[in-house]
Amino acid sequence: RHAFHNHLCFLSWEYVGFVMLFAVWGLWSVYLYLSGEHIPQNHEKAFQWCAKAAIQGSAQSQYNLALFYMKGCGTPKDDKISAFWFENAAYQGCALSQHNLGVFYEEGRGVDIDLKKSAYWYDEAKKQGATQESQELTCNHKSSGTENDNSDKGLLN
Repeated sequence: RHAFHNHLCFLSWEYVGFVMLFAVWGLWSVYLYLSGEHIPQNHEKAFQWCAKAAIQGSAQSQYNLALFYMKGCGTPKDDKISAFWFENAAYQGCALSQHNLGVFYEEGRGVDIDLKKSAYWYDEAKKQGATQESQELTCNHKSSGTENDNSDKGLLN
């Protein structure tokens, strides 16, 4: 019985290691496709890799995926889905997601206005020192002819 238990623990840690490696690879792929370094810039592929890593549970990827939906970068803009991913990352302790979720609850973006929840998430973010405005994801909107600022501060913080 004891040996079987150890074997299960080994498989569990091996699986966790694989998931973590996949999340790191996903984040790196997102960076490469957004920046256009070494490969052609492709927002749709960056979005796809980010979504894969977010589904695996990476809080950083969930935060970045929320930004993709918030900005409409590589996917249609959708504040409701953005709020969903900010919330997932916020519960894992991602301060920027907590702050952004506070903004969403305050403004009713993708969620019903709820000032108590807004205050809660602002307070959680403040405990970690995240009092600045949300950082934004770089995304050039070629289809609309507009461009966002060229900083990529929102990615891979």
